[in-house]
Amino acid sequence: MLSVKYFGKTFGVMTEGERWISAETLILKISAITGWTVPISEMMAILIDQFQKKLQEGYRNTTVEEIEYAFRNRGIETKDWGKALNLSLMDEVMIPYLQERAELSKMEEHLKTKPMIEEKKQLTNEEWEEWIVDIRNYPFELIPIACYDYLVREGRLSLTAAEKKIFMDKSMGIYAASIQEDVRLWNDFVKQKGENKITGNHFDSLVTISKRLIIQDYLKNN
Repeated sequence: MLSVKYFGKTFGVMTEGERWISAETLILKISAITGWTVPISEMMAILIDQFQKKLQEGYRNTTVEEIEYAFRNRGIETKDWGKALNLSLMDEVMIPYLQERAELSKMEEHLKTKPMIEEKKQLTNEEWEEWIVDIRNYPFELIPIACYDYLVREGRLSLTAAEKKIFMDKSMGIYAASIQEDVRLWNDFVKQKGENKITGNHFDSLVTISKRLIIQDYLKNN
């Protein structure tokens, strides 16, 4: 849940046109996931319009990816199979999701206030392994990069240049979403990306995110 929370543009900063397209796409995907039927002709346009307004008013801090995630993981739990899709049915899935999201955010803020272990002291392998058990439960943005260096040192991570590029490419979307409200930073990043030459703090941030993605992938599969 926390990974999709930071991926993509939130509805609150989208233009009405962007929300309209997102609403139309989501309605079709939600119908495919839940089996709820969609209206035709004029009623479909009304539903899209009302849904895009709902996205701004009620779900402004969420993203397209989050809503897809919520319905993939909760939509099948609904007992209203075959019903006509409407805003009330969507709330039956989204309200519990947002409540769980709020609880995770509280845990996230709590962890941010806890002092993180730095590599200022040499940890034993046993201490590292105990820490890694905890790291598995860390929110994405709190995964310590030092863990990447440890796993490389121990020979448990050995990625090719092509594999590293895959994670760097994935980090682009996460980084872009995190700076979208800083117009100056966003424009500078877009300019560098367009020139295919990302440097400075942008590059450093992408490396950090990609290492966290690599650690997350490793811990998920080992």
